Amino acid sequence: MCFVLLSFQIPRIGVAEMTNDVKNGSELTELSRPWKQRRAWFWGEIAYGRLFREYEGTRTEIYSLAERKKQGNADWFKLAESHLGNVARSLQCRDIEGGWSELHASRRAAVLGLNADELKNRATVLREECRKLSTWRATAVMKLLGSDNSMVSADCLILSMEIRDEDAANRYHKIWLQGEQLGLLCLLVAMALLLFLLIVPVVLLWRFGWNADAAGYFAVAQVALFGILGAAFSAAQSLIGFPSNARIPERVANQFVTVSRTVFGGISAVAGYEFLQSGIIQIPLSSLNKGCANISLALATAFIFGYAGERLVAKVANTVAKGEPKDTSS
Repeated sequence: MCFVLLSFQIPRIGVAEMTNDVKNGSELTELSRPWKQRRAWFWGEIAYGRLFREYEGTRTEIYSLAERKKQGNADWFKLAESHLGNVARSLQCRDIEGGWSELHASRRAAVLGLNADELKNRATVLREECRKLSTWRATAVMKLLGSDNSMVSADCLILSMEIRDEDAANRYHKIWLQGEQLGLLCLLVAMALLLFLLIVPVVLLWRFGWNADAAGYFAVAQVALFGILGAAFSAAQSLIGFPSNARIPERVANQFVTVSRTVFGGISAVAGYEFLQSGIIQIPLSSLNKGCANISLALATAFIFGYAGERLVAKVANTVAKGEPKDTSS
């Protein structure tokens, strides 16, 4: 349901209108203000509100810089203004990632309006900030900016900022992917609970009534449900466990793969239940209340098999992926 709520769009305004409105600030009246914090989590307004505030601040800084330098008709200002217009359009259609990309581009364009001392100050801050980047990015920035500010140019500063912004974009893209996959897992679990706890029992009672056949089918449905729960728990654990600086494989970001991993957990649970029923797997039980113990054992076995089955599928996928060429872009 959250995906449906986040997919609505606000009517766009034309490119020509945006170009004229960015200068006088009237486009802000067309953008919806962020919702109050207590409702932000539901509508996805936290990310929107953060981008909105950064957009307003950056817009003010760029226009202040152009007015202070008396460069209202300079090429850099027109370029930054164009990127700001793209940010406003991204806000209107709730394209948060696209908005951040354009906002960073507008800030890089504004570097061309700085004087030599301002360039050196920015280079000093950027040099320290980029120490936290991955090895190759930090090395590239250090080579571009040098060890001191004697040879800093606008082009080198812009390229260094682009390297930093690309790293930030990759990190936040991974976070969005993880959030989407976790949301999909929650949806799958909710659908499985609805299917196996409500729909399947109703259909079985309607078709067979309450007899031995219905009880057997219902037991298998419960086992499949707990297998799906175990697989979903395993998949969520692997998604949450991904470090922010690691490259997420495409098979993890793919929704079909996530669904398949969960379904295989249900299949593994049914297989484990059959092993338990056939006696291949034997677990001693207490003589007290054996009926309830048998049910609990079957469901616990289903959960474990679902968890282990998903892990097995993920391990096989990792083994196959070892032959893939490594991507060093992140």
